[in-house]
Order: sequence, then structure tokens, then C-alpha cells
Amino acid sequence: MDQNRQIRFLIPPFFLLASVFLADFLSCSNIFNSIAALPGNKILAIVAALGASTIPLGFLIGVITIAFLNLYGIVLSKVKGETWNYETGISKETCKKIWPKLEIELNSRFDFQKRFFISATFDHGILPKEINGWIMRRWNAFNINSNCVTALILSIVACHFFSIGMTLIWLLTTIVIMVLLFFNARIAWYQTMQMIEFQAARNLNKKEG
Repeated sequence: MDQNRQIRFLIPPFFLLASVFLADFLSCSNIFNSIAALPGNKILAIVAALGASTIPLGFLIGVITIAFLNLYGIVLSKVKGETWNYETGISKETCKKIWPKLEIELNSRFDFQKRFFISATFDHGILPKEINGWIMRRWNAFNINSNCVTALILSIVACHFFSIGMTLIWLLTTIVIMVLLFFNARIAWYQTMQMIEFQAARNLNKKEG
């Protein structure tokens, strides 16, 4: 697993656990104190289980986030009457600029419905390695921030499920952090798409890339 994916899977579970711990502390639910009072071997077993479940939990959080974004894309596609995917939010004009750079057969007509494949081919097959790396870093920032938003939403579900009190201070803190994460995710997404559109206007070819 590459480093970007590891970070993407590791950070959101910590937001989830930290949020639940904070809710327990502020509400004096004492669930964590009860765990701390257990015999040492049981505490070690719980810690080991949490450690082993970190990456699977991070993957699950990512799955939920992607499912929501894809569902949003399906709804938006129905409303706009054209295929839309959160991974390729570039304009039709940009796709037309990219199309000749893809070395498509001459008898193949431009198809805007293939925007996802047009963007992915351009990003990974034509753009210079340094530009592609920059785009990947911004895209990773989008994924991490959006996954952390999902993690905080799940922390509310977890608190309800385990009967952990949710104080007003905790709710306000959680909402503020979620807003900041959502804002950063939105900016990272916008910068990624704008960079692809900017690169589409350059005189690039496959050999130069």
C-alpha cells in the first residue's frame, strides 16, 4: 500500500476515536474509565483490537464517503442531464481541449459522456510527472479532509449507540471542526479541477509528458 493511501486510512479513525473519547470525557459517561479499570490483559486485548482495526476502519470510512459522493454524482447527473462524477468536475470546453491530445483514432467523435476517462488519461498519461504529483497531493488532501468529516459524523452515531452523553460543547466543537474540514476539502477539490483545466490549455503532448 502506498504512503498516500496509508495516511488516508490512518487519520480518519483517529478523528473518530478522539471525538468519542472527548464526548465521554465532557459528559462524564465514564466508559473509558471503566475500560481502564479492567485487568491488564483485557486492556491489552482492547488496545490490540483497536490497533488492528485502524486500517480496516479507515477503509470503511472511505467506502462510506465515496458511496455518498457517488450517490451525489448520480443525483446531480439526473438533474443536469449529463454524466457527472466527483472525480472529474471539469468543463466540456476543457474536455474538448484534452481530446486531441489523447491520440484518439481519427474516426472517433468527441464524447463528453466519457469525461471521467478523458480526465484520468490526461492526468496519468500525458501530464508531466511533477504536475501529476502535485494533483495527487491535492487530491489526497481532498480525500483525507472529506473522510475525516465522515469520521466525525460516525462519532455521533457511535456516541448514540454506546449511550455516551453528547454535551453542547462537544457538539459545537464537532460541528466547527467538520465545517473546517469540509471547507478544506472543497478548496482542495476546486484547486485540483482548476489545475487540470489550466494544464489542458497548455501545448502538451505525450512525449513531453
